[in-house]
Amino acid sequence: MEIKSGPTGADKNRKIMVDVIKGFCILMIIITHVANKTPAFRHMIQYGFTVVPAVSAFMIMSAYVFTISEDHYAGRKQRPWAVWDWFRNDRFYPRLRRFLIPYLIMVICLCAGIVFLLKGRLTLSNVWEILTLGGRGPGAYYVILMFEFLAAFPFIKYWADRDPVTALFGMLAVNIAFESMARYVWNLSDVIYDRLLLRFTVQIALGILLATYQKKIAATALPLIAFIIGLVYLVSINYMDYEQVLKIGRFTSGSFFTGLFCFGLIVLFLELEETAQRFRILLTPLSFLGKASYHILLVQMLYFYFARSFQLEPSFGSLGKIILIDYAVTLIPGCLFYLISEGIGKIFRKPRPSVETKK
Repeated sequence: MEIKSGPTGADKNRKIMVDVIKGFCILMIIITHVANKTPAFRHMIQYGFTVVPAVSAFMIMSAYVFTISEDHYAGRKQRPWAVWDWFRNDRFYPRLRRFLIPYLIMVICLCAGIVFLLKGRLTLSNVWEILTLGGRGPGAYYVILMFEFLAAFPFIKYWADRDPVTALFGMLAVNIAFESMARYVWNLSDVIYDRLLLRFTVQIALGILLATYQKKIAATALPLIAFIIGLVYLVSINYMDYEQVLKIGRFTSGSFFTGLFCFGLIVLFLELEETAQRFRILLTPLSFLGKASYHILLVQMLYFYFARSFQLEPSFGSLGKIILIDYAVTLIPGCLFYLISEGIGKIFRKPRPSVETKK
């Protein structure tokens, strides 16, 4: 979630709407996990059209910003991009650390909380399970998806660079085959299914193609067509009791139809970049949440896990108070976590001063 959109990561190169979109999505992710949501509240915020698509939007945006970064790198090198550019030590490991170190810190805090707050007992097997499943708490699956993303992305991009149409429909075929097998043959548990990137292959391909052909795509009716197809799907799911045939019933957020809905909206909002630049100051809070979204995700996982364990939320009172407290307890520490991580990261990334030799 927290990925630099420019080639150097400098703020002046960031596209504001990228962070604004991610900022809105992380707010929706938190709403997903708030306890005691009433049907009236879900209807008021149009839950199926604002909250449910958030994960698909994150996947599209992740592929989008990674592609921009890689294309800028190839441009600086003045040669075609290659898969191994992604795995260069000076490029891959900083990305891996950006995801891994905050995650490990969260796991340490989680284990400490289980031992000292819940008075639980952890064995090495328990700790290993926590690590490999993305932690505990709502949203843990996303962490594992992002590590899979780091491994799979360059190969999908390589295919898309050489034959974009075939790559898109190839990823669609892979997704349909996986969903069909997961539902009718393998009988996968929710724990395993949640953590398989195969359910988001179309979203990844859409993000790559959007970054590569943004102006051309925005000038066509494709975004509108994608939006309408996705909208029909979400309306059918939410208001017409449509039963999914290919996908496991409850997983609408990762459907490629939901991805099409997000794709249409994302193209529209990215086209508002010029307007966003004029209102940069007003958009700063939401933009900052987008930059800190990965750290916020980790904090909200931790918070909701212990909040559920101690049944805290019902004691807060009304749904409005629950939402305000949940937002405060996840956003404030999440933003601080991000600032501290960035500060420490800058210390280690600070270039060493050159030493001039005497002639």
